[in-house]
Amino acid sequence: MESINRELLLHDLERFGYPLVHKNETEPAEIISAMLQSKEGRVLEGVPVVLTHMLLKKSLPALEQVEDSLQNSMQRRFRMLAAITCMFLFWVPDSQAEQKMLRDYLKKREPGLLENIKARMESQESMNIGAGLSVDPERLENTFKNYVVSQFMNTQVSMTKKLDSEREKQFQAALSILFTEKQKQILFKVLEHSTLTKTEREYYSRVVKPRVKALKNADLQLIASSLLS
Repeated sequence: MESINRELLLHDLERFGYPLVHKNETEPAEIISAMLQSKEGRVLEGVPVVLTHMLLKKSLPALEQVEDSLQNSMQRRFRMLAAITCMFLFWVPDSQAEQKMLRDYLKKREPGLLENIKARMESQESMNIGAGLSVDPERLENTFKNYVVSQFMNTQVSMTKKLDSEREKQFQAALSILFTEKQKQILFKVLEHSTLTKTEREYYSRVVKPRVKALKNADLQLIASSLLS
């Protein structure tokens, strides 16, 4: 039975950013409970990862409710790993609300625990979490960075590329409305300081440059802004 439960747990973890196998559908609080009861180091190290994703996705009940649903022997283990999660959220953008939620919960349930955990994490010594089990601060940190921080960095880079691509699309569309393909080619050659033929120079001076000058007109820009507001 234990091996079956372990397999189901591993399947669940992918839902919340710790894909050791694949996903299944289980209540978030039950997943946390199963992880806390595991004797496997890599599962326990993943609690801050999974808890972070649950908090960010707003899929977890109140933290007090989660703790109260746990066996007594697991409640302090949960608080300790919640304190570690609170520390690690410093690396996660826009997570101030989640950090406050964890701080308020910890202050209510075990004042002073967060400061105690911070000191123990900084010492980089193995941390006893009860029942003869320990977690390593360096492994906890590396796991969190690999499964949470790197994901946010990749998402941010991807979003930046997407925005740049969208901006380029809009720019090209606007150019196509104002200039013909031939005019655009000459315009870019001038921007890149490429050599123009005599015909291109004359065409640029006679047709393209006056249009560019017109775009700089402040009154024209003001009218455009008023019409489109």
